[in-house]
Amino acid sequence: MKGTLRLAIAAVAILLAQAAHATSTSHRGISVEIDWQPVQDDREGALWLAYLSGRVAYINEHEAAYDWKPGVVTPSFAEELAARISVVQIYREQKQKDPQLSVPYFEDLTRVADHSFLGEYVWTYLHEGEWGPPPDKLRLVDFMHWRAANLAQHVVLTKGAIRFKASGNAPPTNAVRASASEAPVVWQGRRLLAAGKNELAIAGYFDPVIGHFERTYQDSDKHVYAARNQLQTFLYVALPHDDKKGVEVLDATWSDAYLLKAYALTELRRLDDAQAALERAVALSPFSADYLSELAYTYQAQGRCDQSISTYQQAESVAQIGSDDATKTSDLTRAWRGQGYCLVEEGRLDEAEKLYRKCLELDPSDAKAKGEIEYIKEKRKP
Repeated sequence: MKGTLRLAIAAVAILLAQAAHATSTSHRGISVEIDWQPVQDDREGALWLAYLSGRVAYINEHEAAYDWKPGVVTPSFAEELAARISVVQIYREQKQKDPQLSVPYFEDLTRVADHSFLGEYVWTYLHEGEWGPPPDKLRLVDFMHWRAANLAQHVVLTKGAIRFKASGNAPPTNAVRASASEAPVVWQGRRLLAAGKNELAIAGYFDPVIGHFERTYQDSDKHVYAARNQLQTFLYVALPHDDKKGVEVLDATWSDAYLLKAYALTELRRLDDAQAALERAVALSPFSADYLSELAYTYQAQGRCDQSISTYQQAESVAQIGSDDATKTSDLTRAWRGQGYCLVEEGRLDEAEKLYRKCLELDPSDAKAKGEIEYIKEKRKP
């Protein structure tokens, strides 16, 4: 790179500050534009411009891979990775010319690249629902452990966007993506859980989905909830809020990712981490009894029976109002059985038996409740 490149990039940044966007070549009447909001530090702004230019270059080199519909362009994994690789190389070259240059985000990204984890970084931190399963070559579990020690305070950033624009200033048609597009990735992760590949399920599927939603909604001016059924949607919309903010209700993809991550963490005996994931699920979906019962089970596994019982009681109350006909019986009986287990552990056998018999009244085929009643009978024998 020539010695004047940084000045040249900064000069372009200043020009873009006035124009707020740049235009690339066109394809069948559709132009590729860079939407860019410049930052005060021209050096950082120039780097983000280089990143966006890298995306444009990738698009122009892979025209057949795009639908060219007007609107914001969601990057493919390959496009995002190529752009981050490109900007890291530019940042390295600029640091050679200016050793005092230090932009925190690009310092982190360079360290990631130094450890050959850029692909894993892009998959984990910048995941899009359309990407499908992760490429086999990614060392996602290795990266999960590395980032825990090396990126604990990392803040993921992306500045600017790429847009396909039709002649005549046609409005964008694909700027909004439904959260349901994440669901296939979540259920692919569930299959890994069933196969006992818990760390890979977290690193390759659940964490990327969670990260996607956290980035999307971190600056939301609304209260965001996740509903598991239509009844919950109505409940969240009707919740009162003193701050008068609006409400946005998503499907359960985000909260289910937390739930499934918690399953995996529990299998790995990382109970504190499982508890934290479930608390996030409950915060997103407070009328979902399943999340509360799983949180109560986590307390139970930690030997915190009093907290487990109170949380199962919350799940029982929530099931009465937030569970639909398809899940209410299983949600209630699970909450009762969970309370019963801890009551038996505390020697409160009569209270426990009463709850198990409630399970049988609602579901006479509840084998677990029958088994616990037999266990109580055995404990009462002299």
